[in-house]
Amino acid sequence: MNVRKLRFATIDDHLGPSAGRFFGSGFTRVSHRVGDLVVDHDRESVTARAALHYPADWSTKSTSRSLTPHLSTIDAAVLSVLLGEAYLTRAFGLGAEARRTMWLRAFSVKAGVKPQEQLADFGISAAYRGTAVGHGGAVSTLECRLGGLRTRIEIVHDPGESLPGAGREVLPDDFLGDPARRYFGDGFRARRQEVVDVELDPDAAEASALVRITGDHDFPDGFGGDHQPSVSIVDGMVVLAQLAQSLLYRLDDIERGDSNTLWMRQVDVSTTSPHRPLGGEFGTTTSITRNRLLDFDGGRWRTTDWSAEFQGMHYAYRLAHRLPVARLVTL
Repeated sequence: MNVRKLRFATIDDHLGPSAGRFFGSGFTRVSHRVGDLVVDHDRESVTARAALHYPADWSTKSTSRSLTPHLSTIDAAVLSVLLGEAYLTRAFGLGAEARRTMWLRAFSVKAGVKPQEQLADFGISAAYRGTAVGHGGAVSTLECRLGGLRTRIEIVHDPGESLPGAGREVLPDDFLGDPARRYFGDGFRARRQEVVDVELDPDAAEASALVRITGDHDFPDGFGGDHQPSVSIVDGMVVLAQLAQSLLYRLDDIERGDSNTLWMRQVDVSTTSPHRPLGGEFGTTTSITRNRLLDFDGGRWRTTDWSAEFQGMHYAYRLAHRLPVARLVTL
């Protein structure tokens, strides 16, 4: 195809101001409320009710079209960690110190047939699938349902003591503590992801950039508190989604203002260590490994599979983007 590379000083130079984009800063304005937490010791599970509020300006385009928000991969990661932390705390008798040493070794999410757009009140749950104990501590696996999304998480934690609880245990809404002191409470909203020296290579089907994660606050309590401040799974999602958007818009020769919402259909993330300290600049590259055009739900979609390495975390993800009606695309 021999399409020239494109370079931008910042990601905003291509996609527009971060304030008007979900993966810019829009995700930081989404509020989460989780209540009715119940641990069922007999069924080895935890259930809750969730409510998310997306402000009207969660993502703005150049057109006057109203965009319907859906449960994002960021929401899915945060809610899954919350469920896992709540269940393991009760099932293994983990105290505040042990909770701070927890870390996420693997996360995967798979979307349903349609996006989860009912956000005002929906059920979430996690089912415990077992624990392996080794020299690095215990690794527990849980499978979560978040409305129409399915996730799987692997959490490394202190072995604690497997408690022989029985029946249903109702947990108070503030069971996990002050969200302002927890990264997976409010903390993930306080970080800023600076994406600079962006390079798009359509021929190689890859996008690269330099990244700086900044934030002045520590979040010492709850899940992963001992490892803060550190680069997180959320940071990777935010940066890689923007790079993927940038390359896709170039491949299809469209402007963001004319595009439809990008849908993350599947994400798999894995890592071998929780130690990813903030500070300094690092490079990342994300590449398309599979590219298809599909006719679905009355429209034409581009579906792409991607891979990336992001500061010690491996990402494999699948995106779907409904192409504008006026845009004729050929492979």
